[in-house]
Amino acid sequence: MKIKYALLFLLMCTFSFAQTVFYEGNDPISKEKPNKFKLLGFTHFELSTPLKFNPEREDEDADNENQSWFIPDGLNAKFGYGIHYEEAITLSVHSGIEWEITDKLVVAPVFGNINFSPFISDDAKIGLQFGYGKAFVLGRGHLQGMYKRFALSLEAGDGFGIFAEVVQYRMNYNGNDRITNLNLGVSYRLF
Repeated sequence: MKIKYALLFLLMCTFSFAQTVFYEGNDPISKEKPNKFKLLGFTHFELSTPLKFNPEREDEDADNENQSWFIPDGLNAKFGYGIHYEEAITLSVHSGIEWEITDKLVVAPVFGNINFSPFISDDAKIGLQFGYGKAFVLGRGHLQGMYKRFALSLEAGDGFGIFAEVVQYRMNYNGNDRITNLNLGVSYRLF
């Protein structure tokens, strides 16, 4: 029985064939047609602060030195991953955490984001972003609602950028059915 298996193994080995070919110049086997439409992945990070109107600005009796129109009112951190076409059009999924001091609100948004960012020079882009998804309030029971985001950004060629965004939560919180914020921040996109 062992002899039959040995002969079968020897017979299989004699029919195998290997060949190594070396080409100089262009390899005719590996020529591929160029793909004109490539979708590649990227990662996006954002850090921003919500701004609120300064209530003490109009108070002339108060002896305050803070005469700015807006004051910071929390901190937001978001990240996302998605696909892009030539770094000009992106489609991504984002999540993060948004903390607002005045409203005593901590929100975890999960949203899809589309970004149009054409080059305005060799190393700068201007971007328009629109995001839509769900907002989950942390620490307030089952409070959740819709999340909308519109942003305008200016991005350098190395991925760093600054942006201004308007964020709206549509949920019933403290008698309001909508909460809208203006945020300013920095972002980094890693292609």
